[in-house]
Amino acid sequence: MLRIEMLPAHHGDCILVEYGDVAAPYRVLIDGGTESSADAVAARLRMIGEPATLDLLVVTHVDEDHIGGMLKLLAADSNRVAPKDLWFNTYKHLFPPDKLGGPMAEGFKTVIEKAGFPLNAAFDGKSVVVPDEGPLPELKLMGGATITLVSPTWDKLKKLRPKWEAECKKAKILPGGGAEPADVLGKHPPPTMIDVDKLLKVGFRQDPSEANGSCIAFIFEWGGKRLLLGADAHPSVVLESLKRLSPHDPVPLHGFKVCHHGSRNNTMSELLDHIECSRFLVSTNGETFGHPDPETLARIVSRPGNKELCFNYDSEYSRPWSKLSLRQHYRYEVALPDDNAGGLVVEL
Repeated sequence: MLRIEMLPAHHGDCILVEYGDVAAPYRVLIDGGTESSADAVAARLRMIGEPATLDLLVVTHVDEDHIGGMLKLLAADSNRVAPKDLWFNTYKHLFPPDKLGGPMAEGFKTVIEKAGFPLNAAFDGKSVVVPDEGPLPELKLMGGATITLVSPTWDKLKKLRPKWEAECKKAKILPGGGAEPADVLGKHPPPTMIDVDKLLKVGFRQDPSEANGSCIAFIFEWGGKRLLLGADAHPSVVLESLKRLSPHDPVPLHGFKVCHHGSRNNTMSELLDHIECSRFLVSTNGETFGHPDPETLARIVSRPGNKELCFNYDSEYSRPWSKLSLRQHYRYEVALPDDNAGGLVVEL
């Protein structure tokens, strides 16, 4: 059994991967959504246990829509989860070897330390990073799962340093010193008509965000099935890693959690050319930034073969892609949640 659950994380990510025996699965949790997602995340974790045992907890980067829910949840009660390892790059991990969101990340660092969670244990406590040369880092999990890291690189971590320092200075805290958790303080209109050919003519410009560039993204593999969990990673970094993994041939995937909630700046055609994938997962309710962008979905549905778009919210941004004529012409299906509460389970 390999199951991916996109929890209702508002405009963020909270992804639960369960694999192995249905009666006693292994679990990997990636991110915690926004601060407003914390109650839904807490309810799902209680279904696992109190505390919820996790084989791995990954907080991909410092943006609020990924770290906010987890920070709120653990600051209130760190006993909600019991991770065997926690991957997160703190300020010290931005420097070899040894949001924008610096203060929030400092707060999360304090929560980790108080809870006594292992931090980056699979990396001997060092940075979760793709080295400049050599093979991609490959980590083994319990139950026979393998993780292959595809992001971030040292260059992207280095670019985050001044942003982290500036935000900490604004908040009057010392970078790397931790902080007591505090309250968390260009949307595009939804498409009225979808013209895929016109959307494909829109030029691509990569996301410039330093925080997104620092994202932990990886390929998860179990039972002969592969899932690319892209977080908000920069597509050029993911593509270069995939080329290191397979220089000439596309990498076969059974699912791709699309980078940055389907932003037009995080999925380029060259990246799609280097994967063989028919199932694409999008996590967002469209709030704040109006994701997913139609340009990204046009790039996906125009690929050859049968495809499936999986959305964890039935929103005014995802719903137009259910139009029968579009689905028939571009040979794709759409999976949407059954109710307005959001959340979607995908079985691979």
